Amino acid sequence: MFSQELEELVSPVDAKISSQAQWMPRGHQQRREARLETFGPQWMADSCDWSRVTKWWLRQAKGANTPNWDVVCPATINGVDGLILVEAKANVRELSSARKMLKASATKASRENHEGIKAAIEEAQAALASTVPGVKISRDHHYQLSNRIAFAWKLASLRIPTVLVYLGFLRSPDFASDTFTSDQHWRDVFSQRAGTVWPGRHGDKPVATANAPFWVLIRSMNAEPRDQPAMRRA
Repeated sequence: MFSQELEELVSPVDAKISSQAQWMPRGHQQRREARLETFGPQWMADSCDWSRVTKWWLRQAKGANTPNWDVVCPATINGVDGLILVEAKANVRELSSARKMLKASATKASRENHEGIKAAIEEAQAALASTVPGVKISRDHHYQLSNRIAFAWKLASLRIPTVLVYLGFLRSPDFASDTFTSDQHWRDVFSQRAGTVWPGRHGDKPVATANAPFWVLIRSMNAEPRDQPAMRRA
């Protein structure tokens, strides 16, 4: 059952998923990924003013989007309404150190958003520097990981406890020559490629903000047929 597996995946965080929870995507027949500016107002309207999240990230929201998430699921975290966010990787190359690109032909609105995103990530970086020694999120390197961490921080600062899961799929049949072969391999690759952004020594500890905590969890799951337990805590 998805909700039980997800609860196990984020352990030791005390997260409970209601039988009434609406998560995205819903499965193979409904694969559309979630964006918080649409998911939040629809399924967690009372949790915060979701327009603040969009305005924090985008200076010109028309025609622009915040990041897509592989899984977004509401949960009660330490007794408070919160969110579980999942970013999944199936092969080594997906753990990219690339910056956020901006085309030479970008519109004025795109350029303004590019600068707004930089400001948002720098705000999160400044807030995190004193609580997570070694954190170095940026628009200009490791952008995908950086924006995920920045969003987890922002949601927590808006009183929404948040669990961000970086999930490695093991032995993916789609990437036989470049897949993660074991939980240890996934953790080693994450450390090599992303350890300069999010220090592994922080482990499963919560990150405090003024209003709520958030977590960054490194986890793995078998991508092959389940002849053994699927969830493995990193």
